[in-house]
Amino acid sequence: MAVLHSENNKRHETLAVESALPPPSEAELKATKEAKRRFVSALKEFFDSCMPTMVESSSHIDTSGTRKPAFFDKHLHERLILDKVVYQPTLASGLQSIAVDALGSYLKKYTDRDLPEAKNHPDDPFPGPQRRKIALNQSEIQHCVNEAAIQRVYSITTAKHCSVVAATLEFQLSSWDASESYLQWNIDPEKGHTQAVADGFLQLLPDSSTISDLYRRAKNNFSRGIGIWEFKSLKAGAKDIFIAILAHTLLPEFSWERCEHGNFCHIRCRDKFKGLCKTWARTGPDADPPVCPVEKSDFQLTKRVQKESMVKGRHIIQQVWSEMVAVDATFACLNGGLYELIFRRDRANKALHLSNIIRTNAIGYAKVETGLFIAMLRDAKQRSLQIKSVRPLTWRDTPPPEKVQIPFLNHEEKQNKILFEAKSRKWLVMKPPRRDDVCFTFCRDSLYDRVDPMTFKSSDKSPDFEVDSRCFNVISEPEKVASRGELSVDDVKFTGSSLWRFDKVYTKHANYDQRSRKRLQWEAEVYCHLRETGAADCVPSILGLFRHANIEKDKKKPNGGYLTLVLEDVGSSLASLSHFIPAVKEECHRALDHIHAAGFCHGSLSLEHIIYRGGKWPGNLISFVSFGCAVKGPDDARKKQEHEELDEVLSESSLKRKAAEE
Repeated sequence: MAVLHSENNKRHETLAVESALPPPSEAELKATKEAKRRFVSALKEFFDSCMPTMVESSSHIDTSGTRKPAFFDKHLHERLILDKVVYQPTLASGLQSIAVDALGSYLKKYTDRDLPEAKNHPDDPFPGPQRRKIALNQSEIQHCVNEAAIQRVYSITTAKHCSVVAATLEFQLSSWDASESYLQWNIDPEKGHTQAVADGFLQLLPDSSTISDLYRRAKNNFSRGIGIWEFKSLKAGAKDIFIAILAHTLLPEFSWERCEHGNFCHIRCRDKFKGLCKTWARTGPDADPPVCPVEKSDFQLTKRVQKESMVKGRHIIQQVWSEMVAVDATFACLNGGLYELIFRRDRANKALHLSNIIRTNAIGYAKVETGLFIAMLRDAKQRSLQIKSVRPLTWRDTPPPEKVQIPFLNHEEKQNKILFEAKSRKWLVMKPPRRDDVCFTFCRDSLYDRVDPMTFKSSDKSPDFEVDSRCFNVISEPEKVASRGELSVDDVKFTGSSLWRFDKVYTKHANYDQRSRKRLQWEAEVYCHLRETGAADCVPSILGLFRHANIEKDKKKPNGGYLTLVLEDVGSSLASLSHFIPAVKEECHRALDHIHAAGFCHGSLSLEHIIYRGGKWPGNLISFVSFGCAVKGPDDARKKQEHEELDEVLSESSLKRKAAEE
């Protein structure tokens, strides 16, 4: 009460001081309103700006053609190819609304006197008229001889200016020069990226500590770029070509150009595939809700399009779509100097939405581009938020690995952080540790869904199947059911750890043995109960119960595939130890006492089911696993009997017999 009373006194003192301050004078109010007016006026002038009309120079190179679909494009998997091109004329106006919305949010955060000053000076980071004029002169816009020259002009002018404004408004920065640490447009692809390479990339640079966790996660998930650009020369990007591209929206489906070898592709192209049948790219979910509302319309074709132009348009569409797939981008921009088209990818429907033709020399062009940059930022943020919860269709569609930084933590804290992240994932990817150690536990599409969280009820009884150790030994035969494999939850990679390892992965098929599925679920419930009671140190941490996510499509297995229990990897079984450790026997009895105190008997004691954690004694050296035959509520006689069974398991004769069998 004393603390609360002192806090109230401080609050009253603060209010008293604020009320004692004189109100702002008329001159101060006028200066504040004038600062806001200048800021809004400068932004409006920038939004209304555009590029000058580009003309062919005397040394213009005739590059009216465009490349045909390359190897990556023609061999893209059926699940990733484009099916339909859709006309969305409101896309450009929607991007302009996004820019206006970002400006409104920015003005709400900052008071009029705190707004950064937008000076019209060549050295000021804000892209005022003088700064834009100098950038135009540096770009040598009068020498547009090919698409590389148009790329250079866009990079020095529009890309640089719009990235400054977009980053300042979206991240709500207090100064214009801080935007260079957040957003960057460049032409250099990521190292190792050699196929379906675009001409420009928008990339996040979250170097500042003030950036939100969502944008930092977006940077890690989409390090290759959150948006792409493709440039064409003035002839290859003429208006007739752009009309031909839009004419494909009138066709019922897009004619994707595939490999010319047809059914013999897997034989003729084997060397280039490096053993694979198709080219793939990691694909995440679509943003939900979408950044730009989807409003379809019919394109009105005013004149007949030549067949040659339609072919070029089809090649450009296939090229841009493949480049978007390669980096998992949602937005793309096709720039031909005088004209521009904006593409929006719909992954779920395998559709491509096209804007109307945008003139780069039209008033309001900068507002469209700024809105495009902000839309790419918001789309990356929204999709990064969904990656943890939205399961892809197959493990091949999982997004790029997310690197979660865990600095300045000791081993125990780091392990707890890893387990926390693992338990928060809605799905996981399983992979065998080595190529020569593949068992049926790891299916071709090793993607698993988390089963609904298990809640242990105090009224639950032991399962109604017989506690038969012989039956359990058959079910838990290591080479058939349990496998020590490498798992990556949500394909997340932590710094310093490539793939996480866990103790056991039980995989049982529903049609093969319904009782085994029931037994595994019972085992998971026992783990959950023991972790919540005083026996938490005697069992591994449970990461969850999962079912195979791709097996439902198999007609032979209609009831839903494999069930998998994932536990933390805490060590090796006593059966794998080369020598006996004296302190282990005492630790085993101590751990078993804790399990009995929690209300369970193990039911199937063996050397394979006792895990040696390692470390120094005394301490938590032992963990028990394989509670499929566990019995709830044992009496004192059953507890005593199990201690006697443990003595027999740990006896020297038992160890010698085990060594002889090996």
